[in-house]
Amino acid sequence: YSFFSHHIGFRNMYYLCSNLVKPLTMQVALSYAELVGPSSVQWFVSHFWGMPFEHFIRCLKGHVPVQMTSYWICTFSNNQWKVSEELGHGNVEDSSFYLALRGGCQGTLFVLDEEVLPLTRSWCLFELFQTELLSREVEQNCETRQTRETHQSAFQLLLGTSSGVMNYGESSMDLALKISKKLATLRLQDAQASCPEDKVMINEAVSKHPGGFQAVNAFLFEAVKLALQQTELRFRTDVAQLQEDLASACPPATEPVLLGRLNSGHQTDQTEGKD
Repeated sequence: YSFFSHHIGFRNMYYLCSNLVKPLTMQVALSYAELVGPSSVQWFVSHFWGMPFEHFIRCLKGHVPVQMTSYWICTFSNNQWKVSEELGHGNVEDSSFYLALRGGCQGTLFVLDEEVLPLTRSWCLFELFQTELLSREVEQNCETRQTRETHQSAFQLLLGTSSGVMNYGESSMDLALKISKKLATLRLQDAQASCPEDKVMINEAVSKHPGGFQAVNAFLFEAVKLALQQTELRFRTDVAQLQEDLASACPPATEPVLLGRLNSGHQTDQTEGKD
């Protein structure tokens, strides 16, 4: 395992789908989730299929490291034998992505790497767009502050990295800065899709809504700004704690007692008397 782990870990979703998901589901022609037993979705996961699967798993563990959590992951949740149907036959509101996002999940977890590759893909753009719409709808539908806080905590945009969730200040400072710098120059309208028709369909859907790409960009940048603030706060807190621990472990040294100088005057007199 130790010899092959590096190579296996760098396999991506394209490999997993072709060599694991489809062979396992071939006889029943169902999704992998349907084959093993589906459950209610708690979090929608947005990711890039070209990302190493090992990195993908580390990001999920960084989100919820202990408790059991149910994720909607297109590779496993979509029926790979009926891809056209899952994509809505050209209508995004009939796609499984749209239905899953609006099916009552808690929020969207974006699985990011240093190159923020998911946000260069059209379907990830669509997922971000729907997350922005849902957040706006929740805000508008809230009548009291208490209700608003409840709904906001139930639907979020989380930026997941291999070292933790940026929104919680769990990502390393270096990684958070690299990701933020990339996002600062990202144009979501430049996102690409394997199928050109998908890109056209998604771009049209975004453009038709109030604010269009500008609103989605602003939503993303606000989330990144807040995540950076949390990362900075966590970093400052950790540094302060380290300084405190070091101060406790190493008490200040006391002034040394020089025994040779206690009777220095007497010794000088004796020396002078011998001369």
